[in-house]
Amino acid sequence: GGEQIAITHFTWKAFENYRFWMTPIAWHKPMGEGYFAVAKDGRSWGLTGCSANTCEAGTLDSNKAIEICQSRSGGVPCILFAHNEDTLVPYKVVED
Repeated sequence: GGEQIAITHFTWKAFENYRFWMTPIAWHKPMGEGYFAVAKDGRSWGLTGCSANTCEAGTLDSNKAIEICQSRSGGVPCILFAHNEDTLVPYKVVED
């Protein structure tokens, strides 16, 4: 549930790149693990994770993606947008 977040095309492209990074083209399912965060204004993002099953147990932290996003957002709060390839909030892509 929750309010729909509007994200820019730039942020959407970053999310698509994150998904490709976790799922090699020749593979049929995600191999990596990660979190992708976006600023509430949809203009900034951050991610953390590991591609191809390289995460050590207990090292993946969703707060790291939020911290990276907030360091880029100029003070705009960030929220967790996706875990692995699954989006966690309703969204729409808007013009930059």
